[in-house]
Amino acid sequence: MRIPSEARCYDLVAVGGWTLYDHIFQMQHYPRPGETVELLPDSVVNKTYWGDCVFNVAAVAAGLGLKVAVLSVVGNDFPSCGYPEALAKLGIESKYLAIDQRLPSGHSFLFSDPEGDGFCLSWRGASLFQDEYTPSQEPLKQAKIVVINEAFDGFTLAGAQGAADAGALIISNGMLGTADTELLDEYLTCIDLLCISEAEGKMLLERLGIETENDILSHGPRAVIVTHGARGSEVITADGKTQVTPVLTDRVVDVNGAGDSFVAGVATGLLRELPLIDAVRFGAGVASFVIEAVGCQTNLPTWEQAFARAFQDK
Repeated sequence: MRIPSEARCYDLVAVGGWTLYDHIFQMQHYPRPGETVELLPDSVVNKTYWGDCVFNVAAVAAGLGLKVAVLSVVGNDFPSCGYPEALAKLGIESKYLAIDQRLPSGHSFLFSDPEGDGFCLSWRGASLFQDEYTPSQEPLKQAKIVVINEAFDGFTLAGAQGAADAGALIISNGMLGTADTELLDEYLTCIDLLCISEAEGKMLLERLGIETENDILSHGPRAVIVTHGARGSEVITADGKTQVTPVLTDRVVDVNGAGDSFVAGVATGLLRELPLIDAVRFGAGVASFVIEAVGCQTNLPTWEQAFARAFQDK
């Protein structure tokens, strides 16, 4: 993976925007059609957690010691909601955010069962207008790695293209298969490393009309990482497919944010000059901490903690 060797202001810039606030609920089991399902007795139903993939990636990366900035569109409530202070405490640069005055920032309602299956309902709020904005090019020119996240619209594509022009390593996080048809191929030609879950991969294969993740490489990415939760992940490059064993924890509390923290860990590993396979293993180690507490930014590990857990057998 090519990473700029010259000095740049930011190790990582995260681009995109969806919903700032997470409401997390633990169900007794996944509902059948038309069924009413109770939440687990210890569910905290009146707490709001900081969220959004772009900010989750940024928070985890900052906790691992990276210099981080965010590019996103947030709502008219952002200056007074407490999030700027939380980001500043982590050392995340938020001055490049665009504040849309028409709506407040969005909310996501995340439901999962004890097996980790679940679904999300989102009211997007101000991020609905994200496509009307153009991301600042200044941090993109000064980034070593740029991670693009939902929503995969024109705003995020402009971020990816600006990063590509500046020679940054570009990582795609998540549901790229939701990109509009006319944008999808443009995204793929910009991306160096595509990180997707098994379900996200199936969606993308259907959109592209191809059969395997290996076929994605012909559309532009240099490597594809497919995550399988507790079954680990696989790394697909032109040299073939490599299975990466999971990093397990006995205390799985909330799997929300696992994918975002994994991507932040992979990016950090690459910046610290780990080989791709080891960076993926390190990403799994980072995610194993985040799923030990409710909330995507609640239990952020340090580099030392995640490295020790990921490579404790070596």
